[in-house]
Amino acid sequence: MDDTSTAIVARMIDDLTRNIEIARSQSHDLVARLLDMARIELLTRHYGIDEREFEAFCKGLEDKASRPSPPLPLGMPVVSSGRRRKEQPKLRLSRRLHARRSRSSLGK
Repeated sequence: MDDTSTAIVARMIDDLTRNIEIARSQSHDLVARLLDMARIELLTRHYGIDEREFEAFCKGLEDKASRPSPPLPLGMPVVSSGRRRKEQPKLRLSRRLHARRSRSSLGK
């Protein structure tokens, strides 16, 4: 690939990555998977990975995924992802705000 083609493919990969994130955020899982397939195809071309190498890589991932992970030693702390659940707003609070707004609009 020449420099122009390489730059175009790199830009396409970046665009697809952003669109995949958008699709996932909107719960369009199938669309995200299809876009990810196109992104992988471009990545393999961009980095010169042939079909045989890619299949060997996929097989390695499958083999690793099929092996059970070793158990944690006793006494080892389990690390969480660090994500906290968003708390849902209290219904009572929104009723109060609605009541205040209604009263203030009546006074006008």
